[in-house]
Amino acid sequence: MVTKQGGQFLGYKSRLTSVHYGKADDILRAGAPAYYDDLGEQAKLWFTVIEPFEPADLGQLSLASNGRPLLEVMRECRTASLLVEKNG
Repeated sequence: MVTKQGGQFLGYKSRLTSVHYGKADDILRAGAPAYYDDLGEQAKLWFTVIEPFEPADLGQLSLASNGRPLLEVMRECRTASLLVEKNG
């Protein structure tokens, strides 16, 4: 997960157990915070994690599709989701 603070990208990582695209089923919704129902919007992309998020060095990541450095790509686009892997 990446956020932007003061013009700088900050990365966080956790272990994923599943990725789901589309309307959430009852199992996914049961694991989501209760306030999600109050947002008035339906999420279409769900990630299930099993560990707390911890800081991640974005400089060590690149796109899985073509190997371009993640930070380079993020400066050029606004894509919401990218599949990345560790460099090397």
